[in-house]
Amino acid sequence: MDKMTLRQYCDICKEIDELEERRLYYVAKIESIPVLDGQPKKRGLPGDPAGELAAKLADTCRDIEEKQCLLINRRQEIEEVISPLSSRERRIMRMHYFDGLSWSRVTYNIFGDKPDFKDRFDSYLRRIHRYHGAILKKIC
Repeated sequence: MDKMTLRQYCDICKEIDELEERRLYYVAKIESIPVLDGQPKKRGLPGDPAGELAAKLADTCRDIEEKQCLLINRRQEIEEVISPLSSRERRIMRMHYFDGLSWSRVTYNIFGDKPDFKDRFDSYLRRIHRYHGAILKKIC
């Protein structure tokens, strides 16, 4: 396990989100094509915009399924590696890599209840970065 594997997990999540947006776009485009005579049209003929969009939609759905399977496998690999870590270390890794939170947000979630959090935010942020570095050394 290395940092690249963790980044790839985040990239796959973003890619799935982009594919899902594309899928919704194709669905909206298909639904906006008027049927003039009230009769269903035979789809898939050359030049048929609905047929072309339906094919793109099917390809996008297939891509989403493939990426989701890859994502599930990658997440299981990561979970196995981080399972021996302490609760705080697992929380840090999950928040940043699985939930996609920024380091500032992770810092707030971990240390936000401290009375001096606002005054010492930079110190707490550096502490999170040190934790992260130590975690990577443990798991790599």
